[in-house]
Amino acid sequence: MRILVVELEDSVARWLRHTFGSELNTVDSVSTAAEAAKQALDKEYDLVVIDIDVGFSDQYGQSAIAQLKRLGGSWPVIVVSASGEDRNVIDAVNAGADDYLVKPVSEAVLVAHVRAVLRRSAPARPDEIHFGDVILNRGKRYLVGSQGETKLTAKEYGLLELFLSNPDRVVPRPELLARVWGFTFEPRTSVVEVAVSRVRRKLAQVSSRVRVYALRNVGFVVTDDRSRLPGATSEEAPNGAFPPQRKSASSD
Repeated sequence: MRILVVELEDSVARWLRHTFGSELNTVDSVSTAAEAAKQALDKEYDLVVIDIDVGFSDQYGQSAIAQLKRLGGSWPVIVVSASGEDRNVIDAVNAGADDYLVKPVSEAVLVAHVRAVLRRSAPARPDEIHFGDVILNRGKRYLVGSQGETKLTAKEYGLLELFLSNPDRVVPRPELLARVWGFTFEPRTSVVEVAVSRVRRKLAQVSSRVRVYALRNVGFVVTDDRSRLPGATSEEAPNGAFPPQRKSASSD
């Protein structure tokens, strides 16, 4: 997840970066409304957190919120402020803020509000995910393919939902651990590999095309056409991982 923090005070900006920053999140921090607008146009953000108390050298806080919203991005905006007066809250919400928090606010409360805002802003999910010759039924946790169907365990379903929602995208191991197991640290176990192996077997039972591949030291990717994968060769290791790239004779 990529988060933009708009904050003039260095100490508060550092605290916000510490609160959100991890191997799963990228946090960019700017101190002016103009920088916020430029960053929002240059990069795809999932969330903007803006402190409107101190003001900005180039705009008032409410104007900065309105400008961000006019850019047309889908990112939600959370405002933090020391003032809980109705007028300030109303102005911020009318400018386009999706949530308003009064300082001081604890790290746990801030993170809880972020999760709630992201849930509200997420698009409605279809009951089924279609990819290649397979269909993942969210309600019944069934995987249906051209060669049959199979029931999934909770972890198998979590993995396939993530993979099939992001076909042809490499999903890093830390993202799998966080989104399927809820881990924010590396447990130093083979839990991911064991679960992915089960998912591979079930895909092979029902599909003639869709497969999960491991890119060594990178992550996992699901595709129905291996030729689209970077570095793909006709040779596949027994565990489904691509063999190391061989350097050509002309390589340094």
